[in-house]
Amino acid sequence: MFKLIVLLVLATAALGLHAEDPQPAAPDASKAAHEAGLALEKEKQIDAAIAKWEEAIKLDPKNWACLNHYAWFLAVTAPDGQKDLKKAEDLALRAAEASAWKNKDVLDTVAEVYFQRKQYAKAVETQKQALAEGLEGHSKTAYLEKQFKKFEEALAAEQKAGGAAQP
Repeated sequence: MFKLIVLLVLATAALGLHAEDPQPAAPDASKAAHEAGLALEKEKQIDAAIAKWEEAIKLDPKNWACLNHYAWFLAVTAPDGQKDLKKAEDLALRAAEASAWKNKDVLDTVAEVYFQRKQYAKAVETQKQALAEGLEGHSKTAYLEKQFKKFEEALAAEQKAGGAAQP
């Protein structure tokens, strides 16, 4: 009996469980669900990947990495029938809030979602923020500048065609 109790205590500790908290720590479980979703996406199991990302966000609504990736997926890489720009915008803005608007990768996603929604002025302004010095993230400056140019060109074309520029 003593060995069984010791095994249970060790297993509980290994899983991150505590007597007062019967669930694993939400951020760790959220990160694991997000990573599982990434693996499923690579295997083209899109519905399962989405379910994992939804689970990750439910476990930790401030998991900005998952919010950001899911937003990019819905706006850019999802198969046509699964693109959802409204939800992508919501997720991207939540990722920006969760990262305190200080992550250039997240800001690039927000800008790309605005671009996809044809809100070119917002895309340009947000990408300017992404290019600011001192932000966290892995995006290379050359990539961010290429994105900025794409957004500026779309805004210029819209203005030339007489379309209303977005505020």
